[in-house]
Amino acid sequence: MKEARPSRRTLLGVAGALLGTGLGAWHKSAGLPAPSKLRPPGAGMEGDFLSACIRCGLCIQVCPHDSLISSGPDSWLSLGTPHLLAREIPCKLCQGEESDALKCIEVCPTDALKSVEWWDEVRMGVAIIDRDICFAFNGTTCRACWHACPLPGQAIKLNAWMRPVVDAEYCLGCGMCTHACLTGKTSIPIIPMQDFKPGDPTHIGEGTA
Repeated sequence: MKEARPSRRTLLGVAGALLGTGLGAWHKSAGLPAPSKLRPPGAGMEGDFLSACIRCGLCIQVCPHDSLISSGPDSWLSLGTPHLLAREIPCKLCQGEESDALKCIEVCPTDALKSVEWWDEVRMGVAIIDRDICFAFNGTTCRACWHACPLPGQAIKLNAWMRPVVDAEYCLGCGMCTHACLTGKTSIPIIPMQDFKPGDPTHIGEGTA
């Protein structure tokens, strides 16, 4: 009986995984600054993530909302790793699916995406309100980000003037707010968790109203 041989696609996948893991490990050991990307739920600090991710693409394939995309050649160290462009398609935390599990974490074959008990424990990043362009801080009533937030009243609160305020302790970084934002340039961008330090403000600018 003829022995089965691995396909060219399988061999390329294994080679890519080995190369990606090697690059990530080297990146971490060298202590180099990591590129800022919004990573999937369960991803830790960028260096640890790059070291553990094998670029298999399973999380991208299984995402029910096509939120995850593969990183391009803008940074060769992160080539092939998953990230989000939340303004275009946010992470919807697998809400509405039959299982409560986050599918990307469920299929990850390494610890690049670590398990969470529930989606409200996810910390992908922090939303920052640009008060100089946010409608609510410039004379126009708007609560789009608050309505879109999966934790309204916690991650995004409304102050006494009905203007949005982000609470970094609860913000998931899912990007639903920035996706819903009605300003041309989003007035509530998401800062990847590695770029947000405890005590950093969750707003910039002051607005005019």
